[in-house]
Amino acid sequence: MTFMKPNARRLVWLAVLTALLASCTAQPVTNPDQPTPDLALVRTEAAQTVVAEITLDAVQNPSATPTQEPPTPTNTIPAASSTPTAFSTLTPLPTATKVVSSGGVAYPTITPTYYTDRAQFVTQSPASYAVFSPGADFDLRWTIKNVGARDWNTSFYYTYISGVEGSDASFYYLPGNVAINDSVELVVDMVAPTDPGNYRTTWSLINDDAVTLMTMTFIFTVQ
Repeated sequence: MTFMKPNARRLVWLAVLTALLASCTAQPVTNPDQPTPDLALVRTEAAQTVVAEITLDAVQNPSATPTQEPPTPTNTIPAASSTPTAFSTLTPLPTATKVVSSGGVAYPTITPTYYTDRAQFVTQSPASYAVFSPGADFDLRWTIKNVGARDWNTSFYYTYISGVEGSDASFYYLPGNVAINDSVELVVDMVAPTDPGNYRTTWSLINDDAVTLMTMTFIFTVQ
């Protein structure tokens, strides 16, 4: 048995309805033996039959075309994730080591940086607060030790800074090389002032890089 598609069947019924209506509008042949049919009733019954058939066919054979669903937006916001976003790990800044004093106050530790050349005071002659007569001639001597990381050479020198100047020079070179842990005597020829009073003289030991390693001050009295 051959089945007709739903749309074709609807078209057939519509054609039948059209034909019935057309036939009903034509002038009927008069037959004296049969009653004349009511044309309005015939049209109504034919139309109801076709509509009923079309409705039944639509129920039994729904359209094969699926209902169009609205397209899903492509720019939807993703759902929030329960896992937090991972950020790149930042390198923390260094933290200074703290040392607590006896008073409970924390201070940062300090690591001293030592210069290559270092000097250490050993002795001084004469001792400070010595007394001289006006115009007295004397030698001022400092003994200094090399406690640095290299030997001292004859480009090192000691020079006048302030106060009473030396009697014969304002600076002197070292008399020779000074090995590490050895000492050298720095000698300055001095003459006491002629006026009574308290005086001082200040000198500095300087290396071949023009860096001051030590400053020495001698205090004395003239009376």
